[in-house]
Amino acid sequence: MPLYRYVKSVPRIPRDRRGLRAVSFLFIAVGTGILIWTFWPIVSFSMMSGDLFSEIVTPLQDSTAYAAPNTNPLGSDLTNPNAWFPTSPQKRVVTPVNTYTLSIQKLKIQDATVTVAGNISYDGISYKYIVYDLAVTDPSDLSALAQRFDDSYLTLVTCVPPGTYWQRLHVFAKLARPAS
Repeated sequence: MPLYRYVKSVPRIPRDRRGLRAVSFLFIAVGTGILIWTFWPIVSFSMMSGDLFSEIVTPLQDSTAYAAPNTNPLGSDLTNPNAWFPTSPQKRVVTPVNTYTLSIQKLKIQDATVTVAGNISYDGISYKYIVYDLAVTDPSDLSALAQRFDDSYLTLVTCVPPGTYWQRLHVFAKLARPAS
């Protein structure tokens, strides 16, 4: 018969540690919620951007611009905030914004008037641009910024998906010449 005997007992979790288990699961749930909240706009934009930028505007030989087809099943104008929630009562009518002013310090442009329909007015001269192409590129691709000397062009660049700097959306427009 041995002199010593080891008897294993059931481990007891102290009462102050029982709450830590619940708190750890709470932190895991909150962290998962924050990750989903952060990445959902990026994932949803990436899933929908393939169709969004492929069929909007095509380059045409006769420099005529066509708008994208209306994909809204309700057929309403989504630029009007009153149409966003059609079942809720509308308390006020929002007047559409037709013009706004723009200042670009580095180009020494102060208070240029921009018309939403595509006209830019600066120093009493009105410029009208027609969008002819859209392209999504990598940030290292600078070919969209190449200068062309055959006509007057405007290129707008923004980051996509919204809130990131992963890719660039280039909007190409050409100065519309007045009919003589």
